[in-house]
Amino acid sequence: MSDPAVYNAILEENKLLQESIQTAGLEVALAALSSCPTDTSNWSLLPLLEDPVGCLCVYDSGTGHLRCGQCCNWTVPAGASKAQFQLWGAGGGTANGMCCAGNSFGSTGAFATVIIDVNPGDSYTLCAGCAYCCYAYCSAANYTTGDTTYVNGNNLSGLCAMGGRSRISCTMKDYHGSISQCRWRGDNSSDSSGPCLCESASWYCFDNSCATCGTIPFVPSSTQTFKGSATGGNVYGLPSIAGGGCLDRNNYGYHTHPPLIGPCHTPQSSSCCCQTFSSGSCCGGCRCRTCFGRMCYPGAGGAGTHMMGGSMYWYGDAGRGGMVRVTWK
Repeated sequence: MSDPAVYNAILEENKLLQESIQTAGLEVALAALSSCPTDTSNWSLLPLLEDPVGCLCVYDSGTGHLRCGQCCNWTVPAGASKAQFQLWGAGGGTANGMCCAGNSFGSTGAFATVIIDVNPGDSYTLCAGCAYCCYAYCSAANYTTGDTTYVNGNNLSGLCAMGGRSRISCTMKDYHGSISQCRWRGDNSSDSSGPCLCESASWYCFDNSCATCGTIPFVPSSTQTFKGSATGGNVYGLPSIAGGGCLDRNNYGYHTHPPLIGPCHTPQSSSCCCQTFSSGSCCGGCRCRTCFGRMCYPGAGGAGTHMMGGSMYWYGDAGRGGMVRVTWK
């Protein structure tokens, strides 16, 4: 081709076309992630800031329980032009249960991330959400949804990751699509399957040898999710995800905690764990709480419980607090 201007114009057009195809492909992939957020193989599609020169994490680092919230202001340092914000909402707590009762792991907090242009001297407020301060005990339903984690500042509007939900009735509603869901029941089961939900539908009561009649999977929340917008950047993320499990007519079974996303957008080590139990075993209180080095990740849900009498086990667990991570270059 003899005319360099025409040749360069064609090259530029091809470049823009390839970029458009790549962007479209990414959006399709991210849409698949949105429709199936529990598929961890797609988490790596979430963008990461390449070669950052700085990093700051805001979370409850002082109590040893990773349970409370934390806030601070961050000022963009000299020379920085881009920043990535990653937000984990606080995890949901679990109720206690009494007598022959139980509760699967609490829901994870939602996750949000965005990469934007920043200016040196810009100030941002970073607030990590707080999980519930206490443990559910005896007949007191001290369970709660985790607090929201948020970031305020230039080029951001309403950016937040909501906390994990608390009542397992909310999980059943999302899973089975029923407004009034009163049983903890598995897939392909009838409305009369599964143990009844008790005390404001916060834990299940194993009664009349009622099995879940199928496995309860990890269930994404339709309400506890990520929100916000950004100038010059797209906000991506994951909703709160509830734990699952199953039990048979002998009250033998297991509870499962959903995988939890880490800073590199891969699952946190051992976050997808399983708590097994039999009809003669109990798990609650200090035996199962995550405050003893178990599941000490931002946004993790509280430990599951399994009761077979014995009041020393009548404890639920708080979720883990949220976190904000900002990297820049």
